[in-house]
Amino acid sequence: MLSDDLCPPFLEISEIKQKVASFRARFPKLNTFPVDIEALIEQDLGISIQPIRGLRSSINIDAFISSDFRILYVDEYEYMSDRFENKLRFSFAHEISHLVLHAELYRRQDFHDKESYLSFHMSKSDRAYRWYESQANIFAVHLLMPVKELTKVLAEIKERLRASGDPLIRIRSSEYLNDLARSEAAAYFGVAESTLSNFLSKEHIRY
Repeated sequence: MLSDDLCPPFLEISEIKQKVASFRARFPKLNTFPVDIEALIEQDLGISIQPIRGLRSSINIDAFISSDFRILYVDEYEYMSDRFENKLRFSFAHEISHLVLHAELYRRQDFHDKESYLSFHMSKSDRAYRWYESQANIFAVHLLMPVKELTKVLAEIKERLRASGDPLIRIRSSEYLNDLARSEAAAYFGVAESTLSNFLSKEHIRY
């Protein structure tokens, strides 16, 4: 039976941003980019990262954190491949958000492997699922890309590119320059370019 007993409280985006700011203030390494999320997890938070073979193929997720916040499980194939580094940086930040935003609800549960996690996941109502995931995504993206830093980096990249003398920048549209700037900024923060682009749109960041 699906239950809203597992539904987290509604949070305004401004409240989530404040929680990100408070969390960042506790850990200086969150002000160096790209964020070394694994070091934060293992060294600062004392959470073990444990790869699981076939996690993605068996329950269609790449990571989850145990309800006692002692172990963060991750798909072994993705974890061992450099190709998924940026993807997992976001996934790990997403899981850490549950520690900050949803700790009380998580600790009432008992999941510590993929079967018990799946049972917890399936017991949530659609509304509970949406709130868990949307709140975690908002926290993660702001943790990895602070708006002030993102705006500054984009301006610096565009200024440098304009001064580079690249003839394509002079003759092509401004969107070409913006594309180059987004690509470099995504690399700077260690996130997917699509993640950065969506964030710019949602935050209405002009650059």
